[in-house]
Amino acid sequence: LYFDNALQSDYYDKSGGFIHRKKVRVRVYSHGSGLTGEVWLEIRERYDAMTRKIRYALSSSEWEKFVSSPAGFLRAASPDVKQGLWPIVREVLLGNKRPEVLVRYSRRPYVGIFGGESVRITFDSHLEAHPAQAVGSRYGICGKPDVWYPSNWVGIERNRVIMEVKFKRFLPGWFLELIRFLELERVSISKYAKAVEAVRHYHVMPR
Repeated sequence: LYFDNALQSDYYDKSGGFIHRKKVRVRVYSHGSGLTGEVWLEIRERYDAMTRKIRYALSSSEWEKFVSSPAGFLRAASPDVKQGLWPIVREVLLGNKRPEVLVRYSRRPYVGIFGGESVRITFDSHLEAHPAQAVGSRYGICGKPDVWYPSNWVGIERNRVIMEVKFKRFLPGWFLELIRFLELERVSISKYAKAVEAVRHYHVMPR
């Protein structure tokens, strides 16, 4: 679940090609039998190819309490919970952000250690989007607890797969050789921007 303000600032930062930009989102995971039970609140900040993520996990019961009354939940929360959540809540409140669009997809991750460095390669497919407002969000900061289960999802480039490579300092040599052999090029792509454009297909976003 991605957030944005009424001016769609995060969307236009991406479509405008700004080097420094950020996104606020809420994420859940599933593994075959259903949701894992954790709800992750995140800020993802990017400067060119460098990324930084702030995230905090709530249980499903904590999430329901949080969306019902964010202020009440924070007042009753422990200092550790308040400290973990506050950067994300502050970004939403000060940025006047609201639920904007839902995105779901299938991910196949591969993680390994090469030369003491962690490398993560993911393949994302079957991207779909749904406007968050159409679900009936009525809270100031988050949508309804059942916001994950709308119908009528819109497909996004169904025949394509997004490969992401994440590393801290360097890629292993074998993967660099594979990139050269396959003549791959790095491209900038945003699931959020693609989702916004997909759900507004009949009301095209001005650029």
